[in-house]
Amino acid sequence: MKGRARDDAARDFEAGRRGREGRRREAEPDRAASAPGKPAGTVKRAAAAHRVRIIGGQWRRTPLTVVDAAGLRPTPDRVRETLFNWLGNDLSGLVCVDLYAGTGALGLEAASRGAARVWLAETEPRVQRELQAVIERLKAADRVQLHRGDARGLLSRLAMQGVRADIVFVDPPFRQGLLDAVMPALAPVLAPRGVDLRRDGGAADRRAAGELVLGAGADCPAGQCRSGALPSAAHPFRGHAGDDMKHITAVYAGTFDPLTRGHEELVRRAASLFDEIVVAVADSRGKSPLFEPDEREALAREALAQYPNVKVVRFSGLLVNLMRKLDAQVLVRGLRGVTDFDYEFQLAGMNTKLMPELETVFMTPSEDYRYVSATLVREIATMGGDVAQFVSPIVHQRLQAKLAARVKGA
Repeated sequence: MKGRARDDAARDFEAGRRGREGRRREAEPDRAASAPGKPAGTVKRAAAAHRVRIIGGQWRRTPLTVVDAAGLRPTPDRVRETLFNWLGNDLSGLVCVDLYAGTGALGLEAASRGAARVWLAETEPRVQRELQAVIERLKAADRVQLHRGDARGLLSRLAMQGVRADIVFVDPPFRQGLLDAVMPALAPVLAPRGVDLRRDGGAADRRAAGELVLGAGADCPAGQCRSGALPSAAHPFRGHAGDDMKHITAVYAGTFDPLTRGHEELVRRAASLFDEIVVAVADSRGKSPLFEPDEREALAREALAQYPNVKVVRFSGLLVNLMRKLDAQVLVRGLRGVTDFDYEFQLAGMNTKLMPELETVFMTPSEDYRYVSATLVREIATMGGDVAQFVSPIVHQRLQAKLAARVKGA
């Protein structure tokens, strides 16, 4: 009996030991899988491939692989979403060209939303193979065609075939001068009411990197496409039977105390996007401005006189009332950084409630003016600082005179 008890106890002890060792091995990290020099427990896993997705239409949520290739820079999702919010969900019957396809996200998005024909231009062999695989996977070869060559080659081919495109996406790699090189070849392919959407961050181009710029073909000389606008309520490339492009008036409102170089830059860029820009100078007496409303209006009119499609008005009261009076469809607002966003987002929402047909377009300043504000300019000037680089000469002259008069009056 005692021997049998000892044997049972030995077996129990051995079973317990094995169980403890097993649990300890399960709790320990996989040291064999750890990379040399890494802490125990660090298991290296293969990185998941970077992907973007088609946003809407029949192929919604279809993933598109971003091939690791030099210069491949997919259009950011937010930019693409904003763009196709403008263009709309239904692109039925339209002809689209994507001159720098990359992932194909722009051209395939258009096809997903019903575009009748889409051409994709791509020069990188690995990217070409991926694009062709996607086209075959989507069974889209009847509508989507891959051009294995550069943008100018595709435009030349389409021009010879007599193809006229309703939408042309021009999103080249940044800072390689490709945008200026390809634009002269674009006009012969762009339909009379077609639009080209181009994005560039070249140093020679003063636009903020990543800004979408809209051009419209309207019997213009090669490479000199007339600027137009495309808020969500208007599709100038629709109605090829003879409907005229809708005249788009945009309002840029503010106190402008004083008008800065940042304000001027935004007006200049907006003037290239819309048919007419109205700079609305608010009375804003509650802010105790340095310049009187009539002075600010006169300064804005003089500083912006070089832009033929810009006019300056004064207003007080609700901005939406002015918008209706001017029959304006778009409100332009500047965003210097995230600190502006919460207020501007709230303001845009309230304006839409008061005027549902209103579209608010946010524009970011270029790097040179991102930190410039009228408040800072005013404070620096009041304390004797030099603000000549932040305002136009006429504004600088009047600002100095105003501050000198204030000191003299004190």
